[in-house]
Amino acid sequence: MNIINKQASQEEIDYFNKNGIWPWSQEVIKLYEEAIIHNPYIRTIPEDATNYARKIYNESAIIRILTYQSKEGQFLLNGVLINDLSNNNIDNLPSGFGDFGYTSHLIGNKTNDIIKCNFKNDINPTLERITYTGKGDIFNQQTKKITQVDYNDLEKLIPGFSFLSSPCNPCKSMLLPPDYSCTYRLNIKNKSPFISKIWQYLWGINDNPLISQPSFLTENINSNEFPLLSELQSELQKENYYRK
Repeated sequence: MNIINKQASQEEIDYFNKNGIWPWSQEVIKLYEEAIIHNPYIRTIPEDATNYARKIYNESAIIRILTYQSKEGQFLLNGVLINDLSNNNIDNLPSGFGDFGYTSHLIGNKTNDIIKCNFKNDINPTLERITYTGKGDIFNQQTKKITQVDYNDLEKLIPGFSFLSSPCNPCKSMLLPPDYSCTYRLNIKNKSPFISKIWQYLWGINDNPLISQPSFLTENINSNEFPLLSELQSELQKENYYRK
């Protein structure tokens, strides 16, 4: 109940007591249904899944769950790998073993450092850098070194990371209640270069080019002079309409 009191307003609680489901905005419903559609493991009707989830999760809780599934949320929870400039090779496989253990993900790659959030301080979570330093001599346990990271240095430390405004602490979005004021962009290999939709919603920005209205779509193009360009404009207008 203490957690619910921090997540939901009295009006939301009254609505739940009266209707048996939590009130969600149409934007959050759409984001959740899109997540259900793209779920590779469980296929179900988005509307039914949403109605079921609203019996359990208030809007603040489901937003937090959606953020956890994004690349930005995974960065905050599990961290991001960065190259260790000191060429740490303590955890490399012995000579002759090959790299199958790493490429098959049977063995975690300990040769790179990890930058992630440290949640030991509930009031002011900080960033930390984990450097793996090999195995212990007696029990063969994994040893590591942890150092604090200044968020002002994130753009220099993490390739593909950039603040959208002034430097800020991204870990504050994991507080309860969360502080989503820190805006940034995170480009990760094999992931979409755009900001995840749930974070676009939270930050009030539009990062997908076809969702915004390019001037090209509103210009008058002579179909006789530029037939291919005119046809392309028509198709993009249709796509932009359905995305809305």
